[in-house]
Amino acid sequence: MKCLAEVTAESDTPYWVRRDAFLSVVDHADFECRDSLVIQPRYLSTWFSGSNGGKSYFILPAFYLERGRAFFINGRHRTALLLQHLQLVPMSLTKTDAESTQYLEWMIEGRIQSGDLLELPDLSIVDAIY
Repeated sequence: MKCLAEVTAESDTPYWVRRDAFLSVVDHADFECRDSLVIQPRYLSTWFSGSNGGKSYFILPAFYLERGRAFFINGRHRTALLLQHLQLVPMSLTKTDAESTQYLEWMIEGRIQSGDLLELPDLSIVDAIY
């Protein structure tokens, strides 16, 4: 499935995040706080939006880095799903502290530019997951 990236706030920066690097710095208590690792292989329809011209947008999961750890703003479930299928996961960074700069550089493959197409796994889209 091909779509464009959408961030939840204009100040967020969309990146390609390396799966293994992210998993090594994510705060696992934060990641698993909502049973986000018990997932079905499908997308929730609210993770997508449409716009003029019929283009489809995927709303990126958002995280921040603090003290060398990654914490979620939103998108735990989306991230857990994508981590099962992709080596590079599209995510948006909301903020980072000075202590975490080295971790950011290690985690990021590159910035997602406006107009870049995301190639997501072909999975069904449903209105409810549970």
